[in-house]
Amino acid sequence: MPSPDPASIQPSIRNPASAPMIRPRRSLRSLAVAIGLGTCGLVFAQDPAPGPSPSAASTAPPPAPAAFAPGFDDLMTLLVQPRHLKLYYAGTAGNWELAAAEARDLRAALKRIASTLPTYQGNDVDAALTSMIVPKIQAVDASIAAADAKRFVASFAELTTACNACHTYLEHPFIVIRIPDGESKSLYPDQDFSPSP
Repeated sequence: MPSPDPASIQPSIRNPASAPMIRPRRSLRSLAVAIGLGTCGLVFAQDPAPGPSPSAASTAPPPAPAAFAPGFDDLMTLLVQPRHLKLYYAGTAGNWELAAAEARDLRAALKRIASTLPTYQGNDVDAALTSMIVPKIQAVDASIAAADAKRFVASFAELTTACNACHTYLEHPFIVIRIPDGESKSLYPDQDFSPSP
């Protein structure tokens, strides 16, 4: 852009705002260069050290998750207690097919626990189950096979008593299982949460 002829510019004394501005080219160029260099300096000053390329990072496998290793308490709460409840409700409702399935699942869960954790706090889990629980589950099985509601309630009560004996043997007498209470508002109506005397 050619520079205006200074003779052609008529300065106005009365209204300086209406006068055209004359800017020297040198100062605009200097300002532009200074801003450009300053911006480059900031960019390079803040640029972090180069890391791995995005393609290299995406090819690395993620770390393997830790193996799930449930404890004895986890297995009892996840596998046994719900089946104890479901067995009771199926049997007292006279749904003998479901009661048989729940008794089978309860027996299988206890067997899996004994094979997964053969000892608990120095006690033989399989021996405890074989001597205390298995005979009581067999009595429950017989009451289910006979479709005998009265016998089912009695054999289920004996199974529940055996569960508490097993808890005592495994050094957890404070875990008390009971026949589910229809009045309970607990999520675990087959457990007594009151403190031991």
